[in-house]
Amino acid sequence: MVVTEEQDIDADGKWVTKISGQMQLFPDEVAQKPPTQTSIDLANFDAVTHAERLRVALHSFNDDEATIESIFFDEGFSRLELQKIEYEFNTGTSETTGKSYMDAPGRSMMKLHEWLEDDYRYSGKSDRAGKPTGNELAAKMYELLGHTPTW
Repeated sequence: MVVTEEQDIDADGKWVTKISGQMQLFPDEVAQKPPTQTSIDLANFDAVTHAERLRVALHSFNDDEATIESIFFDEGFSRLELQKIEYEFNTGTSETTGKSYMDAPGRSMMKLHEWLEDDYRYSGKSDRAGKPTGNELAAKMYELLGHTPTW
């Protein structure tokens, strides 16, 4: 239902209020659309396994960059699958530790994209000949997760 109200003062100084509205009626049941292949694939996608892989890779003394970069760039995950992994990482609990994936000594429960920025972003130049800098990798990972880099 949409309602509008209009108030005015006439020539005699009296308030005049006009109220109008519109109502739309819908059928009792809306026909359900069949699922798309994308929604079926996403529903069956195992984000838990990959959130755990990221937890292990990010929690090691020296981050396992090969695993992190493989998940983001080499294993063929769609943006939606990566975003489902991020959701699991940010909200789920590791079956291995019984704690949040974000829980790590010396870290203040950072979300995945914040962790990636913290670990990859730096102001120096790349020492990796022919490869993207950490800043470039962090920006690409941010974008794949649906975030906009702020640096």
